[in-house]
Amino acid sequence: MEEKEKLVYDNFVRQRRNLMAISLVLFFYISSGIVMDTINILGNSFKVTTPSHVGSILYIVWGYFLLRYYQYFRHMPRAELRTKYAEKMSKIVSVVGVKLFKKGYKTSNKFSLSGIYVFRDGKEWMVSMDVDISDEAQSPLKRNVERINVDTIHLIIPRLKAAFHVAINTRFITEYFLPFLVALLPIFYKGYLFVSGK
Repeated sequence: MEEKEKLVYDNFVRQRRNLMAISLVLFFYISSGIVMDTINILGNSFKVTTPSHVGSILYIVWGYFLLRYYQYFRHMPRAELRTKYAEKMSKIVSVVGVKLFKKGYKTSNKFSLSGIYVFRDGKEWMVSMDVDISDEAQSPLKRNVERINVDTIHLIIPRLKAAFHVAINTRFITEYFLPFLVALLPIFYKGYLFVSGK
């Protein structure tokens, strides 16, 4: 890791820690109903005449750290995340492509698949297969190259499977996206209190 990338990553980690800490403090403040009437800083005691301002200050600090985390999040390289997702998608799409080929194969001739290749053309996924076909007279095998375009409807489940695989088997979700969920926890709880009338 280069010096500049290391510096960005170290700052990212610090902002992530700050965001998660202030989010949990804010959630605890909201959920426990704490009313602060004094604040102690380095042995000095300060009387709080308007305790509701403490919550406002916590929200301001929370907003600041959320913004800072988002700024560093935007600068983090996500190529590795895309690579892991594409690798898993390729494996799943190859299976889907073979199933689509077998479903559309109408003749009674026997066939075998030898080379299966998955590639993308823009947003579309395609599967190319080397298909060895023999007729009933057992003549020599005839090789065809079949290209299957896997349409959007057949990609819904593979995309979900690949995303789930990346979420469970890599560090990306917990390292990059979990802090956003923790940051939203106090907001969701405050919304719940508002809706339930508490």
